[in-house]
Amino acid sequence: MQQSRRHHYVPEWYQRRFIPKGDTSYYRLDLYPEIVRTPRGDIIRKSELLRKGPTKFFHQIDLYTTKYFGIENDDIERYLFGEIDSKGSLALAALADDNWMEKIHNHVINLYEYIDAQRLRTPKGL
Repeated sequence: MQQSRRHHYVPEWYQRRFIPKGDTSYYRLDLYPEIVRTPRGDIIRKSELLRKGPTKFFHQIDLYTTKYFGIENDDIERYLFGEIDSKGSLALAALADDNWMEKIHNHVINLYEYIDAQRLRTPKGL
């Protein structure tokens, strides 16, 4: 099985919930845009306002990859966060539903587990 390398600390499915219907991307403000010096010595500040899809934001390469005896392993991403995200997605969908009071009952624990995991899974939280 191929290992994942791009580990999202904000799941793509969660980011898609903020994209308007019919769109595939959203805007994000970069508070610290990259500053580039050209060969002529000019300083250019890259765009502060970025518009991209969920695959391009809130990820880091090998964020949850561990290495044992020289072998890379992405079990944390695949099994721990994969399961939390799957159940969290269903829980959040139940909460956002018009009949949320009927649907959320079976998902309350999964919703809290997802929220707790979000606090810990960012690069700063690790």
